[in-house]
Amino acid sequence: MADEIKTEAQLLTDFADNNTGEISEQDLRNFVVSIYDEVGNAGMTPAYGGVYRNTDYAFPEEDLEDWVKFEEFTDAMPTTGVTSSTASDSITIDTDGDYLVSLSLTYKDDRSGLRCRVAKNGTLLLPIKLQNVETMRLNNSQIFSLVDTDVLTVEFVGSIQWWTPPITYINLLVHRIG
Repeated sequence: MADEIKTEAQLLTDFADNNTGEISEQDLRNFVVSIYDEVGNAGMTPAYGGVYRNTDYAFPEEDLEDWVKFEEFTDAMPTTGVTSSTASDSITIDTDGDYLVSLSLTYKDDRSGLRCRVAKNGTLLLPIKLQNVETMRLNNSQIFSLVDTDVLTVEFVGSIQWWTPPITYINLLVHRIG
């Protein structure tokens, strides 16, 4: 007999009790195929993706008085359930769920006058405070509930000087976890 994907109600009926020993091997196989999809995810559609730049980027010599979207991503990671785009320098959520949102940033020297954030639809989602040290690697990750059509971007604000050294690596990544 072929394995059958069943609803939760059907599975609960099949496993109501086993006092009479009526739960069969086929019932167990049906349970397994009902809760796991073809890639082994227990009832959850996978979703992940990201955009990044791994070459130096020097900011133009002008102060950023309002939050300005970072528009210099050069590469997109493989994606499923999200749309990662270097053309729009963003990640668009295509599948509702709980996501781990991560921003990694490496820069040289003093960037104490510059602040960074991940924005969702143009509003703060994940703040990043750049520190005043010689070579800095920053990583910040948090879990957020995101819905279809949410757009994630990286934004900067603050003072830019002629001596402001470049960002050497930046990576925005999302991974659905629930």
